[in-house]
Amino acid sequence: MNAIDLSRYELPTTTTGAGGAPTTAALRQLQVAAAHLSGRLDALRLLEQHGRNAWLVGNATLEDQLRAYEEEIARVQAETEEVLRERKRVQEGARKPLEDGERAWKDAVEGLVRVGLGTTKAREAAARGRRGM
Repeated sequence: MNAIDLSRYELPTTTTGAGGAPTTAALRQLQVAAAHLSGRLDALRLLEQHGRNAWLVGNATLEDQLRAYEEEIARVQAETEEVLRERKRVQEGARKPLEDGERAWKDAVEGLVRVGLGTTKAREAAARGRRGM
């Protein structure tokens, strides 16, 4: 009886799109599977060549690397969240001056429109007064 299930070391079948060509998703899945299988085969070679202890040490090394990567990911995520909080704080701090500036701009434009309207009315009144004389 074989202790290792060899079907675990075979590439999956692909799904094809139009024209019988593999889809992009299928190709990506095959790339990931091939990389995974390559690692598994390396582990089996290590087990076969150097014995169980070397294989276990190799696994422990990979676990340490994985743990270090996960810690790095967690650290970068925490830094990213801090940057996003700081950005939001700065934006919130800038909100009131921006809203005040927008309100002042709207008031100024409204004033210009009123002055323009008043000027137009005054010109019309002056023109009517000249015609009425």
